Amino acid sequence: MKVDLQIHTVASSDSTLTIPGLFEGATAAGLAAVAITDHDTVDAIAAAAQAAASSGVCLVPGVEVSTSFHQYMAHALVYSDTIDSLPIREFLDVEVYQAKRQYTSTVIEALASTGVPISLQAYDQEAERSGKGGSPLERALLRAGVIATARDFDSKIAPLIPPAIVRYNWAPPLERCIAVAHECGAVAILAHCQKGGPYGELSESELDEIRRLDIDGLEAAHPDHSPSQQRFLEDYAQRHGLLITGGSDCHGPGTNPLGMASLEIPNRPLPPVIHLRNLLDNPPISGTKDN
Repeated sequence: MKVDLQIHTVASSDSTLTIPGLFEGATAAGLAAVAITDHDTVDAIAAAAQAAASSGVCLVPGVEVSTSFHQYMAHALVYSDTIDSLPIREFLDVEVYQAKRQYTSTVIEALASTGVPISLQAYDQEAERSGKGGSPLERALLRAGVIATARDFDSKIAPLIPPAIVRYNWAPPLERCIAVAHECGAVAILAHCQKGGPYGELSESELDEIRRLDIDGLEAAHPDHSPSQQRFLEDYAQRHGLLITGGSDCHGPGTNPLGMASLEIPNRPLPPVIHLRNLLDNPPISGTKDN
């Protein structure tokens, strides 16, 4: 059975994928299980769990958390069948959000100096209106008509931000996220850890350091990983007894399709909602890529 363990819905700000569209697409792609891993929010999980109950596609609740490691961004995929528990919500809504807001305030000042009509007050109003996850800044710019789509941010807004103020380490430390996850019975997986760019391309020694932080697994199969990188991560995880996951990182139509860079697991009945560790209680058969 194919499972896709990194998918983003409209709650992520930069995705156009609705919950009904997700389960319709998952059925069409022949997926047995999907994980919703929105950016710094679990707001879509309750509705997704209801949709899963009638769809025949199992839901693995999750969240992709912004964290910092060695001066760059390291995304952690946190999974639990109770991912919307109070401690995780508080961590996302207080620690992650405040770090995001503090950094964004400097970005807003820089944008204002270029004539972009956005303010920290508008940012706060957007976060209050539609949630603290994803990017309230992108949503505020959309609401103001400055950009037409969230993806316009990269082409129209990002070039206006002076490189000197760009930071990739604004988020809470990776070890803090892992600790919160474990306090709640969740597992923490390092996302797309060979992606490069602001996310870094981790060496084996850096993976050793992260493993000592008590990470539970690695996302080996990802569209931005080459076949050799995927094999390296799978081998590393197997040698050290870590969980192996994979996902499309789908953000809606026109992005990576559902089921791309998925995993295959042994065929068996699955409940409507499941904890990642229970889904992977038998090791994945393999990581697969459709590209």
